[in-house]
Amino acid sequence: GLDIVARADIKENSELTINTSSTVIENEKKRLVRFVPEQEELKTVEEERRDPKGMTIDMLVNAYRTAKINLILDAATNDMASARGTAEELSVKLDNSGFKIDGNYVIESGTYNFRQSGIPLLNKDFSIRKGSSINFSGNPLDANLNIAAVYERTVSNVGEYLGVGLSQLYDVQLVIEIKENLS
Repeated sequence: GLDIVARADIKENSELTINTSSTVIENEKKRLVRFVPEQEELKTVEEERRDPKGMTIDMLVNAYRTAKINLILDAATNDMASARGTAEELSVKLDNSGFKIDGNYVIESGTYNFRQSGIPLLNKDFSIRKGSSINFSGNPLDANLNIAAVYERTVSNVGEYLGVGLSQLYDVQLVIEIKENLS
């Protein structure tokens, strides 16, 4: 089989997009009929069978602050997060048992575009706090998220909500803490 062992440094505005969305667009199924000319000598099933040779990839990845990761949570509503951050020796492996990532990605800066269908008033753009992280330990879709995202706004109608009439301007922060896995 083919074995690839590598070390990759992701620099200079590289970009990676991961789509975790469950939205699926189905194409029409088509049937294909194939005519094969008659062969003089037919091979037996045992002759046709071969052990798969396979391919393995074992890579250590370093990501730098200029590299951007986009995480699409719902493609239909454009609910997604984009971040720039760092990873040191993130282990990426692909073999017959599957695809695995191990390591930690620490966010330097980013945005979370919170979009929910049916609730347009809640559609807001949040800033991801520095130090938020994504910890991979095997299946990439089982990565643990530890992300704090902040929406800031200056409001003048706080007095109405408190029943005291008009009031001065207030700076308000809405913080979303995402502490779960992707799947």
